[in-house]
Amino acid sequence: MSMVKLHWEKIFVAGYEEVFHVTCPEEGFSAALAIHTMFDGRSLGGTRVIHYEDFDQALRDALRLSRAMTYKSVMAGGAFGGAKSVVMLGPGQRVTERLLEVFAQAVNELEGRYICAEDSGLTLDHMALLRKYTPHVVGVVSEDSSGNPSRFTAWTTFLGVRAACEALYESTSIRGKKVAIQGLGAVGMLFADLLFWHGADLIVTDLREEALKKAVLDFDATVVLPDEIYDIECDIFAPCALGGVLSKETIPRLKADIVCGCANNQLLEKEDAQLLHERDILYVPDYIANSGGLINVNLEKVLARYSAKVAREETDEVFERLREVFFLARKEKISPAEAADHIVEERIFNLTSA
Repeated sequence: MSMVKLHWEKIFVAGYEEVFHVTCPEEGFSAALAIHTMFDGRSLGGTRVIHYEDFDQALRDALRLSRAMTYKSVMAGGAFGGAKSVVMLGPGQRVTERLLEVFAQAVNELEGRYICAEDSGLTLDHMALLRKYTPHVVGVVSEDSSGNPSRFTAWTTFLGVRAACEALYESTSIRGKKVAIQGLGAVGMLFADLLFWHGADLIVTDLREEALKKAVLDFDATVVLPDEIYDIECDIFAPCALGGVLSKETIPRLKADIVCGCANNQLLEKEDAQLLHERDILYVPDYIANSGGLINVNLEKVLARYSAKVAREETDEVFERLREVFFLARKEKISPAEAADHIVEERIFNLTSA
């Protein structure tokens, strides 16, 4: 491994354990790394490698996503705190082995306080390259690893739909339900597949023509333009691309009973959960619905030897967690997002005061 000189700028952010801007100008490397919480001195969170307009935008993403990882981990009973790293790609810059090598050095210099996993912009091949340079990585395809977490994330998102249907329609069946899916990435496509085989009718949008063609061929899906997806009359609206899509501009346009998708940070602002609640749209908190991948990779570090069967059993518990959230929301007459936050914050208090 060819070492470089990394520049670490520590940024103080109230409520966060550690936040850094890590750079290496010689290598064209710039990253925001946010550790929201650590349990037993460790945190876990995905690595996002995409284009950003500026560092402030990347930092905001890292802060929001790392906080969401804490909530996701605590709700899922995870052993790690929440973190997130965001590597900025410059104009025309691509993900290369050298870029990953420099990032791996940054991870190593944190001495195990941060464990990274796959997120937007990275593939399983990229994760395998990262493993060459750092042991602090999960979700790699190997004999002693959990492999691709996407199928587990798709499964818990599907369980989220079933739990919401039970809460609203008094039946977990989704046969005949219209589902509008925004985004057909690795998880979104697997989620669509589960919905299709359980009888749902799909309306889809994506920026990639090949993904749309596959959805039409495999699921007989109806394709709409990206901005039209908000106006589709459907039973379930499923945000499965990047976050921040539910806002005071888009929520009034929704014609759905349920919102449940695999995207992170679906709400642009925390208050947007109340807007959904006021419109009688049942929102499945994203950090519960999409927690399957985290549950899966968490077991990679917790178990002496990873077991897919154990991971399946653990992810199945998401259904009961959502039942608990919906029950509390009804009892207290609050939104499911607020109910979920109450449960998590009580658990965090118990963990940190023990």
